[in-house]
Amino acid sequence: MVEGRIANEWVRLRDHYRDRLEQMTTNMVRAGIAERRLQIEEARATLVISAIQEAAMKIGLPGEQVRDLGAALRRRLAPQEQPLLLSVDADAEDVEATE
Repeated sequence: MVEGRIANEWVRLRDHYRDRLEQMTTNMVRAGIAERRLQIEEARATLVISAIQEAAMKIGLPGEQVRDLGAALRRRLAPQEQPLLLSVDADAEDVEATE
């Protein structure tokens, strides 16, 4: 009968930790964690746009094209149903966008 008690204990522990996870998730949402992450991603996108615009000016793109590039990037990076994930390779100095 030991096997039955062990299985029941695992089920009890699973249920206990599932309840704790649900409670922690609820508390995090209430604390605004999700909103803060969104703000961080928006700030990160703004920094990437600025870096790209500065690089475009540095290589000599005309001001009108730099402005158009910035506008196109802002439209592309605008909030979407599935967020755009930016990955910056600091060594290669390039940006990769994935959905």
